[in-house]
Amino acid sequence: MKRPLLIALGAASVAVALASCSNDPPNPNPRADMPLQSMPVDLPRYMDRWYVIANMPYFAERDFVATHVEWTLRPNGRIDDVFYGRKKGFDKPETRHQFLDTVKPGSGGGEWSVRLFWPIHVTQMTLWVDPDYRYTILGYPNKKLG
Repeated sequence: MKRPLLIALGAASVAVALASCSNDPPNPNPRADMPLQSMPVDLPRYMDRWYVIANMPYFAERDFVATHVEWTLRPNGRIDDVFYGRKKGFDKPETRHQFLDTVKPGSGGGEWSVRLFWPIHVTQMTLWVDPDYRYTILGYPNKKLG
């Protein structure tokens, strides 16, 4: 069975990667000042184990390898969000961090409020998911994490 992959990239790194593919002088991204927009998702289909293959980590994710998340939809519509990883090496014990997510109304399931710990929440956005729900790209409104 193929497992889906989570691709988390920041808009800035994508722009830099694209700009570095050319010998032309840098062209400012005309969309850089535009807010990110999430895409709607089929939440029951989206729930699964997702392997993280690239990210721009925040402080709590740094130095983790072999990471994946597991999303489970609760009957009340909230999402159990569990992060697994090994700190500083594949030979280290796997750690687990549990979060509770709430789908933002009107987002079509593509934008979630993630409660890291009370009262701290962040907004996670699904920027893209392939039609077979094997790959996805997540982003955050400030474009600094992904």
